[in-house]
Amino acid sequence: MLDFTTRKKKKYMVKLHDGFVAILPMPDKEMFDKLVAAQDMENVNDVYELLTAIINQNKKKKYSFQKISAMFDFEDAVELLKDYLEFVKGVVSDPN
Repeated sequence: MLDFTTRKKKKYMVKLHDGFVAILPMPDKEMFDKLVAAQDMENVNDVYELLTAIINQNKKKKYSFQKISAMFDFEDAVELLKDYLEFVKGVVSDPN
């Protein structure tokens, strides 16, 4: 029997510039749709809005768009997005 109450979920951990370790879950449908739509982003603000939404999936601390924009330069923002997407792809493709 598949029991969702005991199933262990994989988490993505990232240490942010301010030292906080964000523990991020796999994206829900809404977040997954945003990740898919990210391929067509044309505006830098869209990148930071997505990054803010991803980081704010953690349960302990929430960040404003302004805080994330100030904390991450564009290179770091893209690096985190790419790494999180690799995590998601890895979990989706892993049969266990």
